[in-house]
Amino acid sequence: MADPTGLDLLDRTLRTLGMTCLETGAELPPLTAVALRPGGTVDLHLAAPAAPLTPFAAASPDGSVWRCHADEAELIAPEQARDVPAPYPALVTLGRTIDGAHVLVDLEQVRQLHLDGTREEVAAVSRALAAELAASPLADRMRLLAVGGPGPAGADEAFGNDRMSRCDSTDQAVAELIAHRTAMEGSLTGCQVPHPRAARSQGVATDVWAPTLLCTDRELTGSQFSQLTWALSGAEHRCVAAVTPATAGPGLRVDARPGHHQSPGGLPFAVELQRLTADEYTAALSLLATSLLPADEPPPDWTGHDPEAAPDPDDPFVIPVLATRSRATGGGAPASATSVPLLDPDLPGGARPRSGLVPALSTGLRAHRAADAEIRRQRQHPGEPPPHAEPPLTGPPPLGEDGWPLAPAPRVLLLGPVRLIGATGFAEPALTSQLTALAALLAAHPDPDPRLVDAVIHPVPYAAQRPAAVGRRAQQVRTAALSRLRDWMGAAPGGAPYLDPAARRLHPAVTCDWTDFQDLYRHGMNARGPAEDAALRRALDLVRGGPFDGSHQLYPWAEPYRQDMVSAIIDTSHELAKRRLAVGDLTGCETALHSGLAAVPEAEILHRGLIRLYATSGLRDHVAATITRLAQVNDALGCLGYEPETLELFSSISGQGPGRTAHQRRHRYRHRRG
Repeated sequence: MADPTGLDLLDRTLRTLGMTCLETGAELPPLTAVALRPGGTVDLHLAAPAAPLTPFAAASPDGSVWRCHADEAELIAPEQARDVPAPYPALVTLGRTIDGAHVLVDLEQVRQLHLDGTREEVAAVSRALAAELAASPLADRMRLLAVGGPGPAGADEAFGNDRMSRCDSTDQAVAELIAHRTAMEGSLTGCQVPHPRAARSQGVATDVWAPTLLCTDRELTGSQFSQLTWALSGAEHRCVAAVTPATAGPGLRVDARPGHHQSPGGLPFAVELQRLTADEYTAALSLLATSLLPADEPPPDWTGHDPEAAPDPDDPFVIPVLATRSRATGGGAPASATSVPLLDPDLPGGARPRSGLVPALSTGLRAHRAADAEIRRQRQHPGEPPPHAEPPLTGPPPLGEDGWPLAPAPRVLLLGPVRLIGATGFAEPALTSQLTALAALLAAHPDPDPRLVDAVIHPVPYAAQRPAAVGRRAQQVRTAALSRLRDWMGAAPGGAPYLDPAARRLHPAVTCDWTDFQDLYRHGMNARGPAEDAALRRALDLVRGGPFDGSHQLYPWAEPYRQDMVSAIIDTSHELAKRRLAVGDLTGCETALHSGLAAVPEAEILHRGLIRLYATSGLRDHVAATITRLAQVNDALGCLGYEPETLELFSSISGQGPGRTAHQRRHRYRHRRG
């Protein structure tokens, strides 16, 4: 399976090509294969020579190969790419070449991919292809008909019923494939276009041309083979294709045995096909199910929350908006959103503990509290040096990427794009991505088992839960990776390496933004007062974007941590906004909500907070803009509707919502704290 980060880059490159066709009237070329090479180079192997289109340039004398160096090309922005229909939604990774290039084929162009091998070899390859297709970013919409090994119980729920349908028999799947082909013929006639490739090139009825693909490891009967051959026939595809054990029909025949094999179907590569065992596939489905946990799952132990505690009855984001208006403005005219200053942290008001649990403070939180104490001391005794003070610095301490003062030790950043900063050693540039991922694993999961280390060294998402590799060679690979990370991180002032040579554990001096966030969260959420509010603000200041932003798909082991981080960020943003609104600090309330939405833009509870805040302040333009933004986020995620509380809020403000009434959506964040 191709590196997911590489697939995202390939997706944007191909959508840039799609945009070129939409703007110039050119036609998307039919593809024989795509090679995604290390470093972000994309090669398109065309079925027929053609003049290259932006962002590609010719890479062969006859124009049969186009090349794009993604780091040099002018690709459309990710936000713009989402508005361009996927030009090749049935692309899937066959496997990898000896030199590390991932080879993809367009199943619609191939029509039938014949897997030649034993029953288990065919099953292993078909599982891997089904897993990638069902989660592929290269398709806006598709329907995968899974029969046998590619469609075990629960697969359709894990991937989503809109992506995968489990079929009880091959006959049923072939019948649905024929029905889809028939529907495509009618759509082509109605739209007056010759074939789906032309329709995608011109942007005609873009939602219609979603592919339907059959994937099975079961041998076809004579009748099934005849019907399938008819469904896949024609000079141009009809948005249907199949992956099956090898038959006598046309298509691309590939060797499913382990090892690199030259394809007799004409591909200019020797490819080792990707594969998943039944256990690996089951583990992958279990991993995907993490995001489907029920809404009432108790909070993790580190939060310090009482799982039996009742929801806050005075939450201003769930009570009627008129009551909120009365509280925020004293029953008078709406207050200005900028008229109330931030609460002075020195104002009186003792903390009111919610529970007796206040965990020990980390180095980061101790620094936060020491900084607050120093600010108060300077206000009380301006101009006086602190007791036992060192010579004054010439300027403020340097800050890291997360706004936290740099310490003389490495720091791992997870609350946004993953980074390792402050390393004092050397690492080969080509290995820094792998080593950063390994540092992230050690920061989030100290002393991980070999299976997780293998998942980082060989980042194949759907094999994340595979059994640990065994043998001397596997141990050597792990040891070498950890040694390279140790060399990069360097050693503490006392000479101890920042990565313990005797264990897979980081030195206590190595810090992590997520650990600091957890400490600040515990301190701020389990009591109330100015210092606790300041802790929540500092926690949100650590967040630079979505957790594992832009790379979390590369780290399948991180998904439970990412979900926990998302929950905690929403929790913190929501709680701080409530507190600031309760004391009339509308600016602080707005800032807290925007901080959460910057990391988790799909969190409807935070959008509701902004809508209520602007409604109570009489800022109708802001209300309309926030509702529009929420609709855009939902549309980008393919959501089918809004949460019931959001619909109720729309109704309370204007008497009607924006037109969608479904209470269920395909992607819905389930906020733990009501």
